[in-house]
Amino acid sequence: MHGIQVQTRAEPLTNEWSVDERSTAIKVVGGIGDALILTRVALSAKANKAIYVRAHQVDLIKYLVGADVFVGKAADLNSTAVRGQYGGVFNCDPVFVAGHREIRNKDYYQLAGDFLGILSAPLKKFPEGEPKQKWVAIHAGASNPNRRIDVCVWLKLAAYYVQEGYKIKWLGTFGDFGYCNKDNECLWEESSCLVEQTKILQQCALYFGNDSGFAHIAGMLGVPGHVFFTNTVPEHVIGRYPTLTAVDCFKDIGQVPSRGLKINDPCASACIKHLTPGRVFKTLGMDLPPAHVAQQGKAPQRVVSYSGDLDKFRTIVTALEKAGYFFRYNGSHLPVKVLVTFGDENSIQIEVDGIPHHISGELHPEAVIRAFREILN
Repeated sequence: MHGIQVQTRAEPLTNEWSVDERSTAIKVVGGIGDALILTRVALSAKANKAIYVRAHQVDLIKYLVGADVFVGKAADLNSTAVRGQYGGVFNCDPVFVAGHREIRNKDYYQLAGDFLGILSAPLKKFPEGEPKQKWVAIHAGASNPNRRIDVCVWLKLAAYYVQEGYKIKWLGTFGDFGYCNKDNECLWEESSCLVEQTKILQQCALYFGNDSGFAHIAGMLGVPGHVFFTNTVPEHVIGRYPTLTAVDCFKDIGQVPSRGLKINDPCASACIKHLTPGRVFKTLGMDLPPAHVAQQGKAPQRVVSYSGDLDKFRTIVTALEKAGYFFRYNGSHLPVKVLVTFGDENSIQIEVDGIPHHISGELHPEAVIRAFREILN
């Protein structure tokens, strides 16, 4: 058994390595896009390897790559026995982000290739979906609020395509925006399973979304679509996806993508303000629906309920505190039922077992949503 090497930069994964040296584990604990890019780049090399990702991403990666690579949970690498199976464990945390302050200024696939030391190689082609339906997929969310345009744009886009005879499929995970009625299906309300949502996305005629993991899924699957950018560089993100086009206003307002991760980034705020429904529809060459054409229905109630040891709930509380929020819960009975209600940008009320708990902090409510998502997914 080889000694364990945890490296921040890999040696090239080429055929010149010995069999034992080619036994390599790649650890990715970033978002869906990070995991997919690194997996795709790693698969372009012929070396033996395994990919370890966040628990809720495992099935998605398996679905997309099939039996080409072993896919496991990143937490499993905490085990000495598991790490001992590999000649090297490559921690990919620093690939895309420089010091947790900003996204690196380079094509994402090139960053992944440079980091893993993989020389130029064809990228793996993912499976094509079933014949296209008259469906439009929309993902209104993004892991960072700097990348989320106003929901009014999504509502107008949905209304436009409903008028054209399409059904709208809202993608996402707990806390993302969606709409429910006879023409709109909020997929994450029915199932948070990324595989099931991906199968539906494969059948969609068109995709709209922010710079998020779903944009990478759409691009890899060859689904035509438009991706909105407010603080990241479009060609760095979707330059490898020929079916996707970027919608941005950087030149219009004299801004350069900041690539910043700090909440309320000035560049992102200016872009979000500028990308009104009118300007977006003009850019896309579409007629804005009349003001009286509005969605009729309801957004899904953001409720999470589960039964379990209170230690699990305390883990959520700890995650909230780490995110900059203050939250107290003194209950002791189960099951615990949690209702999240949004106020303004910096205010959320959490109701636990019918008892309201107001929390506030300097960060965006996304921090709270992600805290719940990490524990409950």
